[in-house]
Amino acid sequence: NKIIAELDSIEKLIVRLSKLEPFENINGLPPAGFASIQLLSAPGYRDAYQACSILALGLRIEGGPLRLSVKDLNLLYEYWCYIALLRIVSEVLGKPIPSSDLLTIQQRGLQILLQKGRQCNVKFDTDTKRTITLTYNPKFVGENYLVPQQPDILMTMDDPGWPKLQLLFDAKYRIDTTQQYQDQYGTSGPPEDALNVLHRYRDAILEKDGIKSESKRSKRTVVQAAVLFPSHDTQQNPFSKSRLWKSLDKLGVGAVPLLPGETKYLEEWLTAVLHQGGWDLAERVIPHNASDQLMNWRIAASEIVLVAPLRSENEEEHFDWIKSNHLYYMPLLKQQRRQYFTKWVAIYLSATKKEPGSIKYKAKVDSLEVIERKKIKTPWDSSRNEKQSILYHLGEIEELNYPILNVDDEGRGHRFSIHRWTSKLGLDRAKVLSELFLETEPEWRLYENLQANNIKFALEPGSAKVIDPEDPKGRTKFIFDNGYISRYGGAAGFVLKKVTGEEVTHSMVQNLIKDILNSLESNIEANTEIIQESLF
Repeated sequence: NKIIAELDSIEKLIVRLSKLEPFENINGLPPAGFASIQLLSAPGYRDAYQACSILALGLRIEGGPLRLSVKDLNLLYEYWCYIALLRIVSEVLGKPIPSSDLLTIQQRGLQILLQKGRQCNVKFDTDTKRTITLTYNPKFVGENYLVPQQPDILMTMDDPGWPKLQLLFDAKYRIDTTQQYQDQYGTSGPPEDALNVLHRYRDAILEKDGIKSESKRSKRTVVQAAVLFPSHDTQQNPFSKSRLWKSLDKLGVGAVPLLPGETKYLEEWLTAVLHQGGWDLAERVIPHNASDQLMNWRIAASEIVLVAPLRSENEEEHFDWIKSNHLYYMPLLKQQRRQYFTKWVAIYLSATKKEPGSIKYKAKVDSLEVIERKKIKTPWDSSRNEKQSILYHLGEIEELNYPILNVDDEGRGHRFSIHRWTSKLGLDRAKVLSELFLETEPEWRLYENLQANNIKFALEPGSAKVIDPEDPKGRTKFIFDNGYISRYGGAAGFVLKKVTGEEVTHSMVQNLIKDILNSLESNIEANTEIIQESLF
């Protein structure tokens, strides 16, 4: 009863106030945006007005997605795919979507920054210092691109100590349901031209990474690429068994169904990717065969190889002992530090009536020890007064893919009775013994370029020293017909000594070749003039 009495008194007060002159003369609603200047100065009214204004602006959203008509359904799907990616990445990382990257506050309200043809970046910072950036409409132009490239969506992962790794998404509101397509891919999916575009993007998008590298060439950054297309999974024909899904991991290019009720495949894929570190992500990159071989040879250039002859008195017995015991020994040489860093032993077999001498076998060094010769048990007695030897414990004795022959340019062999040294790169690349002198990658570059340019030269090895892996230097001189001599001097490049005694350093093989060719052409012209003068 007390509450009812209070309400009655409030009602009577309101009725009495409504009959006052200001309210008595009011007719209809106030104009849009009207606010009383007098009331705005009052503390309570001012605060309420500001709160209502902010709320009204927050409910007023404008932008590209809200201006679309029904005919723009493909573009609306593209927008939705980007927002779906943002949501999934946010959930996997446990980080909120940075709304300031997606929305901007305008005078008339909030504006969505998504707009076809305009780049939009949303960045997620993680606890592991990795940065994930989702870019809508990225555009790649500049000197790295013959034709500008503009995929729909790009996800960039920046890890400390790694170059950027990227996933690429192309949203296509099209689907091929023909029986021929389903027979080939195991399911319905995006048109084949959409899949072909992904191959183009992966090969065309090149960037120079921030990691210090000897190469000045741009490199691929896209690890995997997928077409997002509107489709639902079915129990009779699950998408997980299709070639489009399996090829994502196998080939790095595929497709993922994505609709408001079908996000499980995209969630599964992104969860797996985002929970992997830089090492695992880098392994997903499909390398070029030549790149792999180049890396293998660079590693091989740092590994020392002992080229080991057999005992001339009983070569066959010596080789059988090596194979049976997986051992090889040689006198300890106080002046040869390479003995302690040997990774491989290559075994030289002497010439026979049918075959020239050659290196036919190799074995990896598992361990080594310095030991007195008399403690090494062999079927033969030591013929030398060897006090100490270095004993190599070998792994499997492997036959080379092809023998390294002891023949010169004229097909003649030369005596081979002492231990020699090379690198694993020299052992892997050489076809004749003289090529074993080429131990470093730059020496092989020069060697191949000289042959390609038909430039005659001879090789003269220097003393074998331990190679500095941080700054390897060549020990072999390239001697040319014009009297020039060149040697790889390490990080500075090739040192070219001219007939005059002048020394020039070339950091690039191409410049060294050009210098030598110019000199050879000058010599030919000078000799031609001498001959002509003698004739006339």
